[in-house]
Amino acid sequence: MLAVVMGLTLVACGNRANPVSDFEYGAVLEGIVIKKCDSNTLDVKIPAKIDGKPVVGIGKEAFKDKGMMEISFPDSVTSIGESAFAGCTGLTSIALPGGVTSIGKAAFDGCAGLTSIVIPDVCNA
Repeated sequence: MLAVVMGLTLVACGNRANPVSDFEYGAVLEGIVIKKCDSNTLDVKIPAKIDGKPVVGIGKEAFKDKGMMEISFPDSVTSIGESAFAGCTGLTSIALPGGVTSIGKAAFDGCAGLTSIVIPDVCNA
């Protein structure tokens, strides 16, 4: 019953051929938080909406130790959890959406290939 209340289910993790497969997620007041990705897809695209609600967060350790090289976020994402991408050694660059207001401790720890993080200029927006 808790899984139904929290909206826990599976949805796509960069696999465009099968859009309902690899994300575990939960509902929060503002929308949806990605809790886990069960895929090792190289190009991950976080959907803008799941079940008609905006994806607003990436949870703690959601992508930890995944083999992705690229990830794209919808503009609706406002938070990235602790160790969310820790150990993603193939990840080389990230462009954060302008609405991100919090990034958890060690979110990109061990991302040895990460050479670029693009943070939008929200001060001049």
